[in-house]
Amino acid sequence: MRNSWGDELKDSAKVNVIITVSGGFAVVQPNSVMSINAVEGYPLEDFSPEAVRAQISEAQKVANGSGGEQDIAEARIELEVSCLSAIRVAGLT
Repeated sequence: MRNSWGDELKDSAKVNVIITVSGGFAVVQPNSVMSINAVEGYPLEDFSPEAVRAQISEAQKVANGSGGEQDIAEARIELEVSCLSAIRVAGLT
């Protein structure tokens, strides 16, 4: 399996990498090999608690009415994603 940077991700006993993806599909092949197709993915260690907090704060401002209808809807979605990221960074999953 290769990640978006072209690096091969080997068996989990040898490599312990958690990749966070924004969506996609996972398919388990008949030989028990899993293929994950996603538009984008980032190693969990690329996320910092401070950056997640800043993103949550900015999204909360917009979600509370400091933008147009579409901006508010996008900010609410961003809040959901940011909260999930915060949970992962905190190691609660």
